[in-house]
Amino acid sequence: YDFFKDSFNEKKILSTLFPLFLLTVFAACDDTKSYSELQDEEIITIQNYIQQNNIQVVTTKPAENGWGTNVYYKTSSGLYFHLVAPGDKTDSLKVNSTIGYRFIEYNLDTNKSIRIKNWEPRDYVNPWIFTYGSSTAITNFGAGIYEAIGLMKYKFSEATIIVPAALNTSTYNQYVTPVSYDLKITVIN
Repeated sequence: YDFFKDSFNEKKILSTLFPLFLLTVFAACDDTKSYSELQDEEIITIQNYIQQNNIQVVTTKPAENGWGTNVYYKTSSGLYFHLVAPGDKTDSLKVNSTIGYRFIEYNLDTNKSIRIKNWEPRDYVNPWIFTYGSSTAITNFGAGIYEAIGLMKYKFSEATIIVPAALNTSTYNQYVTPVSYDLKITVIN
């Protein structure tokens, strides 16, 4: 009887410890990167993209005619902004304006591979629309695009931006995915 009793206790102990052992082994084998490691990789990805594309980064916003071919203004938030075309100054952005914009979203790779394209009506019939100054605009479109449109200001203005993950929507932030956009404002009402 004592033999069975001791054997039963040993089995009970082993059945309790074995799952803990397996969890420890699998946890030790987990090669997923920490959020901090992903952020470090993001910085390197952006730096490599800047270097590969001969981008000159400045921390003071250039005058309207001072935007050389590859001059990007790095804002205090970390957005990289390059004004391509100033647009029509008779249609200016105001709080509560309805803004429509079109874009091409790129990966920050050597091929500048396209993720999403809504540049022309053949891509998507309508531009993306939001109310400038709306609290949901930043959540829905990302702080980087919102900030860039504020810097663009005018209908038909065009810009190219590099958006770190923290300035994009929650999906990009969650996976720490920086991207680049070509933007153009098509509607200001």
